[in-house]
Amino acid sequence: MYPQTATDLIKNPSFYYRLAKNHLERNFTSGERQRFEAKIEQYKISFEGNLGANFVTPRGLNSKLANELVGVQGIVTKMDIVKYYM
Repeated sequence: MYPQTATDLIKNPSFYYRLAKNHLERNFTSGERQRFEAKIEQYKISFEGNLGANFVTPRGLNSKLANELVGVQGIVTKMDIVKYYM
């Protein structure tokens, strides 16, 4: 419907994520928060669709894609119980 917005979303996802999150908090939780202070619902935001050149394999992931919306497709070949910290 708005192709330029989709392109902007891929290039700058943090702006649109904050925009959507603020909209949800302002419209859906402001009135309910006063009545149900003990139970606060959490909303999750996800994006799906064609990412074009930003849909890559793990080897194609590079610094050019930093701070952009990226889809990574690969095959898990090894797993470990230890959680690594970055």
